[in-house]
Amino acid sequence: VVEGVTIIHRRAPGDLVVANLYLLGGVRLTTPATAGIEPFLLEVSSRGTRRYPGDQLRRAMARTGSGIGVVPHEDYTIFGLRTTRARLDSAWSIYTDRLLHPTLSDADIAFVRENRVAALAQRGDDADALLDYLADSVAFAGHPYGLSPVGTDRSLARITPGELRAFQKDRMVTSRML
Repeated sequence: VVEGVTIIHRRAPGDLVVANLYLLGGVRLTTPATAGIEPFLLEVSSRGTRRYPGDQLRRAMARTGSGIGVVPHEDYTIFGLRTTRARLDSAWSIYTDRLLHPTLSDADIAFVRENRVAALAQRGDDADALLDYLADSVAFAGHPYGLSPVGTDRSLARITPGELRAFQKDRMVTSRML
């Protein structure tokens, strides 16, 4: 345990470094009106942070050749880093700043919201994705698992910048991190 966060470390041969942060809680932290707020927040963090505002963040990530991904699930959201040993210090600085100090500007929130709502609208274009979404919402009606971890076009459209900032402040705490 380091500063309240449980760490599971497995050393592997080679140059690749993979770090996955599991943010515990998933859909149980949301309501139908706020479904998808956590992955929305983490995607907005890709637009800038306190230390790496705006395009500086994208340029810094490009220099490291690293990647940061967001994978939401019903019980947790994975915030993952993929990098090399040589670039770990630089990539880690960006990764932690995205998690703890995103700028969350209104313009960035609007940009990411528009892209996520458009992506959700395309869910109907893929029969398997649509069936998966519909089956969960029917099978788990009235249960938190009935909520989509990525949200809906309606929930993402109504989440305010203030709600996103409050979620970041209140929910990005070490007790939820593994």
